[in-house]
Order: sequence, then C-alpha cells, then structure tokens
Amino acid sequence: MEKELVEYLNGQRNSVSACVHMSRENLNNSEKIYIGLPDAKNTLYAFYNSKTQHVRCEKIQDASGFAFMPVPSTGTGGKEAYVMLMLTEFEKLPNMSLEAKGMIMSLINCLEWNTGRIIRQRDKLSITKEMLIGMLKIKPWTVRKALKELSGFKILRYDRKQKAYFMSHKFIKKGEERK
Repeated sequence: MEKELVEYLNGQRNSVSACVHMSRENLNNSEKIYIGLPDAKNTLYAFYNSKTQHVRCEKIQDASGFAFMPVPSTGTGGKEAYVMLMLTEFEKLPNMSLEAKGMIMSLINCLEWNTGRIIRQRDKLSITKEMLIGMLKIKPWTVRKALKELSGFKILRYDRKQKAYFMSHKFIKKGEERK
C-alpha cells in the first residue's frame, strides 16, 4: 500500500491521490469525504461520516459487485425485538381490570432493555402520568386507577429516587434474566 494512502487512513493526511482522489473536510461532529478521479473535474462521490457515531458494516459480494451492509445490533442477535410475558404469574391475577391489562400491553414498547424502566422511545425520558394520559388518549382518572391497580399487584413500581416507573421482571422480561 502506498505511504500516502496509509497516512490518509490513519488520519494523518486529509488528501491522497492513488487510483482515486480522496479528500476530507473536517466539521464539528462529522467529516465530509470526497472521492473522485485524479484527472476528472467533478467529484464522483461526496458523503458525511460521523466522528461520534460509528456504524459497523460488512462487505458483501454479489453478482453486481460489492456492497456494504450494516451489521445488525447485538441486543437481540439481529432478530426482531422481543418481550417475554410470564403467563403463570398473570394467571394468578384473575380479577385484573381490562384497563390495567390494556396499559400493560401499551407499555411493552416503552420498556428499556435489561432495566424494565418505562421510557419514551424518542428521547429515552422516563414516562410520567401526564405522558401516559397523552400517549394512551384515556382519561386521567382511568390512568391513575390502572397505575394503582398495577402497583397493588406489584407489576409496576415507582422509584422516587429515579422518578421513573419500572415493570417487574417477575411478570415481563425484556433482555437478560434477573436473578
């Protein structure tokens, strides 16, 4: 490999000419990379590369050539996200109201991986009663009644220190098994 190309890949140089011409423009949290032919007037490719968020890719070859595909996340092994419901624990609670059951099913998408904390997916903030009212589009007293019922069955608990609701791993699990 040519010395200039090695220096470019190590970040010591911002421009290199080999078979192609590559250059880098440093920005705050990213860099803009230009790729072109040394004798050409126009750039072939220009794209942004984040300095803070690195996306791992693997090189795959097919009939049309090479392609770079993102590597799936390791949280679920590349499979769809899942949640385990402990049915035997729920069968011990035959008199649970429909509102409480519906709230459990509505909150499954909001569970944080491995902790059971109930969060808003968009910004990872802990969900409050007011957020639940807006998210579920039901009356405030219905939310309070369902939360009280779920707390009474110890399915849901509120941690005053963290100011967050947590789902019990005894009933619903998302991620590693707690002992």
